[in-house]
Amino acid sequence: MPSAANLIARRMSPEAADAVRAVGRASERAGVRPYLVGGSVRDLFAAERGASSPDIDIALEGADPAAFNRIAARIGGRVSRRSLFGTAKLDLGGLSIDLAMTRAERYPAPGDLPQVRPAPLAEDLARRDFSVNAMAISLSAADFGEIADPRGGLSDLRQSRLRALHDRSFQDDATRIIRAARYCARLSLEPTADTRRWIAESAPFVSAISPARIRAELERLFLEGESAARAMSRLDEWGALSAIHPALSPHDRAAWTRFSERAGETPRDAQIPIAYAIIGAPLSDAQIGGIIKRLRPASRSARALSDAAALTRRLANEPANAANLSASRLIAILDRFDDRAAIGASLAAPDANLRARLRACIQARAADRPYLSGDDLIALGIPPGPTIGEILTRLRAARLDGETANPEDERRLAQKLIARHNDV
Repeated sequence: MPSAANLIARRMSPEAADAVRAVGRASERAGVRPYLVGGSVRDLFAAERGASSPDIDIALEGADPAAFNRIAARIGGRVSRRSLFGTAKLDLGGLSIDLAMTRAERYPAPGDLPQVRPAPLAEDLARRDFSVNAMAISLSAADFGEIADPRGGLSDLRQSRLRALHDRSFQDDATRIIRAARYCARLSLEPTADTRRWIAESAPFVSAISPARIRAELERLFLEGESAARAMSRLDEWGALSAIHPALSPHDRAAWTRFSERAGETPRDAQIPIAYAIIGAPLSDAQIGGIIKRLRPASRSARALSDAAALTRRLANEPANAANLSASRLIAILDRFDDRAAIGASLAAPDANLRARLRACIQARAADRPYLSGDDLIALGIPPGPTIGEILTRLRAARLDGETANPEDERRLAQKLIARHNDV
């Protein structure tokens, strides 16, 4: 099998490649054998499919917990976090590197966290979820770049196959079903017949996963960008969404397609609450309460869920078609709801005209202040008080509805409003 040294040099950033080599050298000096593993290896080989792993995962064969500090000390890094599963986070020159002792694991019961013990690399690779994640690249000086692929992951990747490593894989850890959906969508993989059958048999075990773990996996899916919609469709087809909570299925395929199409223009920190808003838009308060209880999302995501539903109902209850409302009227409604909820509700709106109007009004909210300020109104003869706010609200509506197009138009309208106020 050819060396992967050239892939590390060509497909990693210079900073990441240098860090990988530095950790490799320091690990050898600390008396352990280092390997690049998991998603880091998979995405080196899948780069032509658009894959790009944000993580650097390094497994250390023969390590003990003290080895993490020895490695960090040799290269000027810092161990910032450890876990009970023989893992640690290494901060090095602005990069975050995941270190782990090679280990074997067993699951006492479906959905339980694993019990782990140190083990050779071969056992470590055998415990992993899919063959495409069961590859390793040596970082030792003597055989740097040599590939270990005992489960045929490279062949599966080249043939667009996703293959689970054993029949209890998804029962042991049903979050692997969500990861399977992500990999299939992102890397254009198809599950093997056995893998598809095991997923179908194991989907009910998703209900045994803790809220924190299922939420974390689902939110990683929300961040998949252009492939998020395809991943959600896979989960729905496999019965996993309904296993998480019945209100999640059937999902709104069209809304998720629109979400994925606009992922590139959506700030990353907004994508998760917008995804929750898409979920919440068509639901009842009782269903939203159930999802919040099941997933326990962060407060802003929970608010996006409930606000999107409230906004959808509010628009549906308008006497006239909401798509025909004036810009000022629509924005007055939107002002009562979280921005991300409004975006999610707009993506989930079934009427194309309403979607377009909502999107335009959401964008307009960012630049919808009147040209004149409260101080300007005082200078025009209005004393400080609540009337200033009333006039500013009227000026804002006039700008949104096209009554005013520039500061002079607004000044003339303000003078009329002030004169009317003074005549009262």
